[in-house]
Amino acid sequence: MRHGTTPLFAALNVATGEVIGQLHRLHRVLKCLAFLRDVNHETPAGLDLHVVMDHSATQKTPQVRASFAGHPRFQLHFIPTPASWLN
Repeated sequence: MRHGTTPLFAALNVATGEVIGQLHRLHRVLKCLAFLRDVNHETPAGLDLHVVMDHSATQKTPQVRASFAGHPRFQLHFIPTPASWLN
């Protein structure tokens, strides 16, 4: 927990309103990858997954980039850098 905040990983199925969510004490690469694997397994294979991410260092690691490169169904969208209030 950092300054009263806690990392939230969440996925929303806009068609059903179902949410897959996980809270973690720290924002770490392995936790991020585990969450993405969970979402990948819980979502039907024929659907694209649109991922909205902030600009934390976790998402920029070689491990996470390689994971996305191996899963073309993940479409990445980043929050604009000056829009910190969206984090």
